[in-house]
Amino acid sequence: MKLIFQKEVQGVAKIGEIKEIANGFARNYLIPRGLAVQVSESQINAQKDKVKRDEKKREKDLKGKEVLAKRVDGAQVIIKAEKKSGDTLYSAIGAGKIAEAIVAQLKFKVSAADIVLDTPIKSVGAHEAKIKFAPTVFATVRVIIS
Repeated sequence: MKLIFQKEVQGVAKIGEIKEIANGFARNYLIPRGLAVQVSESQINAQKDKVKRDEKKREKDLKGKEVLAKRVDGAQVIIKAEKKSGDTLYSAIGAGKIAEAIVAQLKFKVSAADIVLDTPIKSVGAHEAKIKFAPTVFATVRVIIS
């Protein structure tokens, strides 16, 4: 029996996938739980159209993120922090503080989860942090700790 999956079924299929499934498994498990529906020719065409629309939308979003990344790339953010003796900081500067500084200074909304740091910043001076817009789109921001 050919089915279109409405929800992901681990080890079987992903959302929107069209697969040939054993009749008993389809009738007794997948269809009653709303995990899949039996396909017709019109549903197959509608699913293909939906996949094309979703792909175009993803491409448009990715292009928008690339433009935004180019605009932010190379920007500079200044963070004031207390320091101990020498150039070491009293407390480390993490992704959360960097995200707050970017929002305040660059007027650009970003969350701490989008900031990529190898290690928290523990010294005064210039450092670099990356902002992850998409899995393949990054921008580098210069973080100056004073």
